[in-house]
Amino acid sequence: MTTRFILNPYDQELDLTRKDHLRLYIDGCAGLKEEVKFDGRIENYPSFVKLIGKRMEEIRVKECLQIATEWETTGTNPEFPVKDKILDLFDTNGATKAQIDHHVGLIWAETDKDHTNELPIRVNTKPGDDAALSKVRNFLRLKHVMFGSLLWNSLTSSFQLEIVGQDEENFRQGNEYDGVKLWHFIRAHVNPSTTTGASGFKDEIESATMSSFKDDIKAFNTWFDDKRKAIIKEEGEGKYNEYTRSIFKTYLTSKNTEFVDTIKAEKREWSNGRKPDTYSYRDVMKLARTTFNNLNAEKNWNNYQDNEKLKESKIDDDPKYLALTAQIERLEKTINTNNNTKKGNNPNNNNGNGNNRPGWRYQNPDNKTELVRNNKTYKWCDKDCHPQPMWCPRTNCMNRADYKKAMDNKRNVDDGQSSKYPNNFKVALSAIVLDEDYKALEAQFFDKAGK
Repeated sequence: MTTRFILNPYDQELDLTRKDHLRLYIDGCAGLKEEVKFDGRIENYPSFVKLIGKRMEEIRVKECLQIATEWETTGTNPEFPVKDKILDLFDTNGATKAQIDHHVGLIWAETDKDHTNELPIRVNTKPGDDAALSKVRNFLRLKHVMFGSLLWNSLTSSFQLEIVGQDEENFRQGNEYDGVKLWHFIRAHVNPSTTTGASGFKDEIESATMSSFKDDIKAFNTWFDDKRKAIIKEEGEGKYNEYTRSIFKTYLTSKNTEFVDTIKAEKREWSNGRKPDTYSYRDVMKLARTTFNNLNAEKNWNNYQDNEKLKESKIDDDPKYLALTAQIERLEKTINTNNNTKKGNNPNNNNGNGNNRPGWRYQNPDNKTELVRNNKTYKWCDKDCHPQPMWCPRTNCMNRADYKKAMDNKRNVDDGQSSKYPNNFKVALSAIVLDEDYKALEAQFFDKAGK
């Protein structure tokens, strides 16, 4: 009689009706200790792989990551996997999403022996009946579930919450986690040394703008097709359905207004449900390509760049702008000349105050605040808007600092408005329009005046 000595209790097939085996299963599902649980951060991934890899070997679930890619063709079903066509997902992420789905599908399949063409692993003897086939599947299912529970219980609660709601349903079988699918997700989502993963390609599509392709529709379409093929390789066909929305979003970042108007109209039709059920991103790409080609043929694709430059140059050539600018320059020259005269002794000055104003404008012996003279009302002003206190016809006088602040505020307001004239021109123009107050404000308006 030959006695088989088991060094590791997980080398045997577990029977969950036995208490000792149930205890082994529960212990195998337990995750890593709280202080070493994985939080999803790239820098902690290598340490996590070392710790979880050791535990996977202890409970004999590491072999779950052996993925078959080809099967024998002996003519006797179910066929075994080809020995040298096995991928180890612990060390590589080379298997596609479709290959992983197929492998896991064989384990969770419910077909009988006569309708089962392939086995997910090689065993000593091919199953000869449904009972033998179920025994192989149940053994593998238990391993996959124990592996999935180990992985899930080795993640921090914050990382679990991050996963829930996005891809969780893709690696659950009923209420259980499939370890192989969960492992593939974690590697593709986190590991920086492996394939970017479908999520990375999706992010690139979501954030794409036409400026990255120099507004070349054909270049973007080629890039988009390449990214889509990469996503399909990871996930399989038909898993990701955001292509149409994403491609609309990118096309609308184009600087060609005629092209954008066409895409906007198309998106409006799509958003309002006026497109057939068969409508897809392919239809949007076709419209974009056709519009691009037509505008190119009409030499209107890059005209928007020339038009922008033309708009800028037209400002300097505008006759109104030139005339008003010349008027401002003449006024500034006149003011500077007058100020130079003020600095000397003007023989026509009635009381030596340095200008041509009558002497009474500077006299207020009764300390009045208001004076009516020649049917005109004057207010006594002792602010620094004048060289010295005087009777002023303005309704409101301001210190130079207050006036400068007010003009700065005006500039800021003007900056937010659409205009083809520069801000300094608008400030000068506002001074010209105020004909009554212009001479009174001249000392404040130009920096050289009144100094």
